Amino acid sequence: MNPNFSQFKLLEGQVIDGKYRLIKLLGAGGFGAVFQADEVVRDRILRQVAVKLIPPAETAAAQAKQLNELYAAVNLDHPHIIRCFAAGEFVANSNNPQKNFWNKLQELFSSIPDSNQVGNGSFLYLVMELADYSLDSHLQDDLLSGQRLYQMIAQVASALNYLHANRLVHQDLKPGNVLWVRNVWKVSDFGTVRNLDTRSYVQTVHIAGTPLYMSPEALQGLVAPAWDMWSLGVMSVVAATGDVPEALSENSLPLELKLLVQGCLLQDWRKRWTAKQALDAMVTLKHSASPVPQVQPQPQASVQRIPPTAPNTAPTVPVNLRPSPAPQSKAPKPPIVTPPSPAPAPHQNYQELLPRKVPLEMIAIPAGSFLMGSLDGEGGDRAGLGRLGVEGGEANKVS
Repeated sequence: MNPNFSQFKLLEGQVIDGKYRLIKLLGAGGFGAVFQADEVVRDRILRQVAVKLIPPAETAAAQAKQLNELYAAVNLDHPHIIRCFAAGEFVANSNNPQKNFWNKLQELFSSIPDSNQVGNGSFLYLVMELADYSLDSHLQDDLLSGQRLYQMIAQVASALNYLHANRLVHQDLKPGNVLWVRNVWKVSDFGTVRNLDTRSYVQTVHIAGTPLYMSPEALQGLVAPAWDMWSLGVMSVVAATGDVPEALSENSLPLELKLLVQGCLLQDWRKRWTAKQALDAMVTLKHSASPVPQVQPQPQASVQRIPPTAPNTAPTVPVNLRPSPAPQSKAPKPPIVTPPSPAPAPHQNYQELLPRKVPLEMIAIPAGSFLMGSLDGEGGDRAGLGRLGVEGGEANKVS
């Protein structure tokens, strides 16, 4: 059994390997604990870092898993994967010069049943760059939208593309493991990473991960890169709407994300989008985005805009990630020639009452020409998302 959050707080103020002073406990769980720490040499603080403490494992298999995490953390090198500065082992026994830390460890483990690892065991640790916050903590206050949402998806997809190219599956991609670090998103926590070697997938009886973000085949013990892609699809929906896919209304998801989410949440893992496809889709979307053509106002013309009195219920345009052709310009209509007339009275706005006493604001517009109506290509049937994660008429249940 691992210590809980309050027990790990006992280690605040302690020093790891003589130079990493644990300042504040940031999080704790079955994986161990992460602290904000100062890297100190000769009483001088060099930088602030994050230190992950991994308690002694009870079995040989668990110990090998911990070493796999350290190996992955120190060898992965990608701009959207959390950087690891150092890794090591801190021996925790009564012969350690840091007697105060040893006493704290004794106090920490005293309440853990069947714990006999303190006297002759050791802690593994990782020293990593310190993040500003996690996607999970951000979503507690606000959702992601627009370019911020596309940035998160693209940068996480870039990290997954790197992992999958190196035959690694993360297995636990979720908002808590996506961190905001110096203006970019980075994937973290490789405690569940699985190496496929030369295989495209493996079967296992040891299922790890977070149920809400696990793919259907993962629940059957199949580990493949498609697992991470399912997690990316679920996480994108959660970040954009605050809902999980099975509870998602068709109108809740931005049009631009429907194709991506559908590709990530295919039931058949063999047909699911790859990280490269997701990344390319986000890049294409970014470069194809262009402002809607606006009608330029005539000089010295002032038009008052009336706020809508009811939400727009017109059908939306199906998403198309390919660049749209430039709108065709229409030849202007010939000007209407009118005979001279006396100077007009000042323009005045007025109001008419429609049936059921619905007010209609009438706005006086200076003479000239203007365009109204919808742009070419708008309208048409909605390309409905339907039930996300559906293939062959069966809806996936994320549990």
